[in-house]
Amino acid sequence: MTSEFPRRALFAGMAGLGATLATHAARAMVGETSSGRASSAIGFDSAQQQLDAFARVMGDTSGEPAPWWYTGHIYGVVPGEEPRPLVHFEGSETNVFRRQPDGSYTSSSRTTTFYQSLDTHAVLQQFRNPYTGKSQTVRPNVLGQGVSTSWSTAGVQLLWPGLPATARVPLKVSWTGFGELVWMRHDRVLPPGLPQPIFEASTSVAQRVDLDDIHQSACPAQFSSTYIARWPAWMEMGELPGHVVWHADGVKVSSLDSLPQDYLQRVRNQFPEQLEFS
Repeated sequence: MTSEFPRRALFAGMAGLGATLATHAARAMVGETSSGRASSAIGFDSAQQQLDAFARVMGDTSGEPAPWWYTGHIYGVVPGEEPRPLVHFEGSETNVFRRQPDGSYTSSSRTTTFYQSLDTHAVLQQFRNPYTGKSQTVRPNVLGQGVSTSWSTAGVQLLWPGLPATARVPLKVSWTGFGELVWMRHDRVLPPGLPQPIFEASTSVAQRVDLDDIHQSACPAQFSSTYIARWPAWMEMGELPGHVVWHADGVKVSSLDSLPQDYLQRVRNQFPEQLEFS
């Protein structure tokens, strides 16, 4: 659910994505085995090619908003106990990537998540906390106002309101091909010093043919992510040890109007600013 990524060394020996991949597609696979095609790491001819491919998967290099819709569960984790499903959720994260004259990108994103019951997926107004026995008011998770990120081949820099710009950190993203599919794995970059634990790992899956077509400013994709964080404030857990694990799956949609209509109408009614991009 995110657009930040650090830099990881890529495996060598494969043709680069983009125009080079289209010309050398045969080199981008390990051939047939008795059980089908083997997976293979994908490299790039340059750091700029990797950055452009990442931006096309996560956003749209034309500068248009690129919405992702997702759904999943939040699990509570307390030492010595089996993890417990707490709530279902549904949300969207819309990324806007803008290419700069030097080939770098700036991006912003807006995220709006509604918490739902585990069984009916009805939007929750109240939640009975199984750890404390208390009934609590549930607040949607709304993020993104004023936050931006700078991406370049030199690394990632976060620009958060009220905080000094972070130092650039290396870009880390790994790519694996299998048949017609390409998996792109990355970890979200977060400001240093945040209360721990907090971490997010995501995998996006795109069609190789879409990545090959460098004239497409945006690649259709799906994703899955795992996010580890402290207890949500609305759960009022105090100093109780433990944390939550969010697990989400979702898909990149062609426009904001392509989001599920009941979800989209809910955002329009409650948080219309989350759908406004300039």
